[in-house]
Amino acid sequence: MPRTDIRVDVPTNPDDLTVLIGQILAQDAALNKAAPGSSPLNPKTVAALQGVLTAAKPDRDLIASLTPQIEAAEQRSVKVLGLSNDQGVRTDGTGLFLVTKIRDALLAEYKGEEKEMEGFGFDVFINTTPTPQRKSAAQAKKPAQA
Repeated sequence: MPRTDIRVDVPTNPDDLTVLIGQILAQDAALNKAAPGSSPLNPKTVAALQGVLTAAKPDRDLIASLTPQIEAAEQRSVKVLGLSNDQGVRTDGTGLFLVTKIRDALLAEYKGEEKEMEGFGFDVFINTTPTPQRKSAAQAKKPAQA
């Protein structure tokens, strides 16, 4: 006999889960209206699920109503900061432009003492690697010994 695997996913996206909860409650109500007690769901579980929906739905609705305002505010702030796709460090007057200008001025001011820039909130990473020694003409002509 062939094996049949069945998978029924439960959404983890808040909006999708809220919709599914509403559909479950509606189907339970419809079955019980047609024939009382005909729903296979436990009434205590259904009541608890109704409580979850009652608690979550107003916040989900509020989020949905505020989303356009949030997206507009995000776009405005990104533009002022200079972080939108059509901007860069050379977009005059933006936050990114001004911070880059300040960084460059501080690099000149604190040359050799760059760690002092951390006081301004910059992350300063200093990596020192030894400079490679130049080979003399005589060393360059010698074959490498094993």
